[in-house]
Order: sequence, then C-alpha cells, then structure tokens
Amino acid sequence: MNTLKILAKISFSASVVFFLLWKKVDVHGIINALSQASIGWIMLSFLLHPVGLFISTHRWHLLLQAQAINVSMNRLYLSYLVCGFFNQFLPTRVGGDLIRVYDTKVMGYSGSKSFAVVFVERGSGILMLFLLALVAATYRLCQGSTDLLYWAGLSVGLAGLGSVILVCHPVPISYFTRFISWLNMERLNSRLTTFNETTVSYWRKGKQKQFKVAFFLAFLLQINVVLHYYFLGLAFTFHQGLPFFEYFIIIPLVQVILMFPFFINGIGLREVSWIYLLGLYGLSSDTAFAYSLLDFTMYLIFGILGGIIYALRR
Repeated sequence: MNTLKILAKISFSASVVFFLLWKKVDVHGIINALSQASIGWIMLSFLLHPVGLFISTHRWHLLLQAQAINVSMNRLYLSYLVCGFFNQFLPTRVGGDLIRVYDTKVMGYSGSKSFAVVFVERGSGILMLFLLALVAATYRLCQGSTDLLYWAGLSVGLAGLGSVILVCHPVPISYFTRFISWLNMERLNSRLTTFNETTVSYWRKGKQKQFKVAFFLAFLLQINVVLHYYFLGLAFTFHQGLPFFEYFIIIPLVQVILMFPFFINGIGLREVSWIYLLGLYGLSSDTAFAYSLLDFTMYLIFGILGGIIYALRR
C-alpha cells in the first residue's frame, strides 16, 4: 500500500512538471532566465541556508537544555542536516523530525520528551511564520488594498495561528491526555503524559525565558528565510515588480500549499505555486520556473550533504 502511495505521488509530480514544460513554460526561456541570473545574489541566497540551520540548531539546543537534555551544538547541527536529507528524499516532510527525535533518544533520553521538544521547536517556527503573514496581510488591507492575495494571506495567517495555538496550548493537550486515559490505553497514556508535561513546562515561570529566546530565534529564522527568497529574487531582478514586503505574504502561502500530501517533496506543486503567485506581479512563467528550480536545487544540495553525513555515521 505504501509503495502504491509513493508511486502515485511520483506520478502526480511527474505529470504536473511534464504539463508545465509542455504547456506553460519554454525550456529555452528557462535556460535564458538562469543564464542571466546574478551569480552574486544566488551565492548570497545560498549562504543563508547554513545561517538558518545554525539559528534552528541554537533554538533546538535551548529548548533541550530547558528539559535537562544536554547535547552538543555540533551534534545537533549535523542532525539537522540529516533531517534535511530525509525531508528531501522521503515521501513525507515529517521524516526528518523523527530522525532528530531518534538522535536525542539514542543518547539515553526519553523519546516522548525528545519528541515534545521537537514539536515545540517546530511549532514556534510555524507560529512565527503565520504571525508574520497575518501582520503583513493586515497592513496591506488597512492600506486599502482589495487584492485576493492579501485576503488569502490574512486567512492563512489566522487559520494557521489558531491551529498552532490549539495544538500547542496546554489545555487541549491536557484534555486529549484525559481522553486517552479514559480509553485505558496505559502505554500510550504514559507517553502522552510525558509529552504533555514537557510541552506545558515551557509555559511555566522556570522555563519561560528559554521559550521566549527560542521564539525570538524563530523570528530571526523567518527573516532569514524571507531574505533567502528575496536575494534569490534579486538574482532575477524581481525587485522591479516584487517589493521586499510582499515576500512575507507569498512565502507562507507557498509553505501552506506545499503541505498538500499528493506530491513527492512538493515537486510540481512548488513550480505551479511560484508561477501563479509571481505571475500576479507580472513575472513570466519561465522566470518563475527557473526561480523555483534554483530554490529546489539549493535545498537538494544540503539534503545530499545530510545524506553523506548519515551514511558516514552509520
């Protein structure tokens, strides 16, 4: 069954890419856009990847320390690279996070607690992403804009913000734990209790400082992500039609679209998203496809590096 699902996703991705190359874009136009792109801006965009990984690792490290889980920054950084490999080459985008949980668990720490820390770390990043989208979209709408894009950004921001708070807040987690307990699933209940205690602890006074710092790091990470896409856009002279502020709306929309589980690592869906969204600003399909291709290539390079690290440590 899993094999059929993977084959179906590969078919979806391949079909969409083939359709785009056949109907929407011109291969020569893509090559021309790539050849005219600025190498300097591309390299600067590329170099922001290890910076983002460092910020993410530092945030993870802080949240682990708050739970008395002591793992070196170097080990966590390498684990994050391996996480990127699994996110790139597995049919699901959560495989990498499970690897990070495993990497702390094998050092003798609780698997449930390790999972809870990764959950909070990811949740804080997603929360900041949606918060920035909400602020940016609200600002544009308050300026009098009626574009559907900004309403979509507002909707995504509100829905995402509400979902993250609902999932991460201690009250719903506590109720879910009680429900499992009522079902008499003792083993699962024990793990959920540990998970609940770990996530709730970040709301308590003793560990709020680490969570606040981690949340600020999530803000820096999202700024780093926006700068990555902005610099990549400068390589294609997007600044002539796509202001910096707009990236705070577009990027969350793309990230939400890529959550759809019908494609392998978002291949095909990513290209369609960028072609449509950048087309709203008057940018050609060929340039948008080239932009998406370069973005994917950068993530692929770090994914391959993570794969090499994973192979060497086995």
